[in-house]
Amino acid sequence: MMSPRAFQFSNEGGCYALHIWLEENFVRQVGSLGNIFLPVGSYLYLGNARGAGGLRARISRHCRPDKRIHWHVDHLTSWGRVLHVWTSAQGSECNLRKVFMKNLEIQPAVKGFGSTDCNLCPSHLLAMSSLDSSGICENITETLEISGVDFMFYELASVS
Repeated sequence: MMSPRAFQFSNEGGCYALHIWLEENFVRQVGSLGNIFLPVGSYLYLGNARGAGGLRARISRHCRPDKRIHWHVDHLTSWGRVLHVWTSAQGSECNLRKVFMKNLEIQPAVKGFGSTDCNLCPSHLLAMSSLDSSGICENITETLEISGVDFMFYELASVS
């Protein structure tokens, strides 16, 4: 996988979507969510980076294999691979979720995942309906374009 440090993610805040590929079933205790099971496949995690270092710091951290588990998504990014990243300086992860839920065959994966502090969203982890990740990248990019979201796209790796 290409290092996220090779990309010029913004130091400013914003929201982002991580395309995470699970090569094996994920079965693990995830904080207060308890034991969760996610089958092999593609997932989209939606987050924000409003703190120090902005998008660059947050996304680089998510992609590091040697991180201390802090957020729900850390469990997933330690198990799977981040393939693609979309970032936007405007909006929020909740707005991205609305766009994706309206326009893609996508469902919340685990109630409360990444959204325990959110009153609007049942989950910030979305499951793709297809195991094939080949068209997912194009579908997400096209959805953001059609919806008028100003975004940047980064390809970090591919499914081999």
